Amino acid sequence: MFPKGTDVSETKPVRHPYYQLWPEDGSTQVTNTTRLSFCITAKPPAWKTASVRDLCQIMWEQYIDMNKFPIWMNRNGEKFRRVTFDVEMTSDGSSLQFAVILQGKRIGSQEVQVLFD
Repeated sequence: MFPKGTDVSETKPVRHPYYQLWPEDGSTQVTNTTRLSFCITAKPPAWKTASVRDLCQIMWEQYIDMNKFPIWMNRNGEKFRRVTFDVEMTSDGSSLQFAVILQGKRIGSQEVQVLFD
């Protein structure tokens, strides 16, 4: 997500884009879990190895209109909605705060839960 040495401070939050494919159309309640990992080596591997550890899970729930997201089709011709969102991380020096941004709007903290592994 963030290269080693990235400055993470309260005055300079860092964001990373994510997406999730959903089969629903119309409006629906979405529950999503995004797992964040970190690597203990200077150069991260191309896939998860013993040097990659779980940091936390970010869980959020939001009622959204799926029709506002683009359709994505897999090789079998199945259609999904590609829901894109950002995860933003800030630090005050002693703790990390995470936020989820969906369609340019920050999801309220009561709908976002962070569990550290």
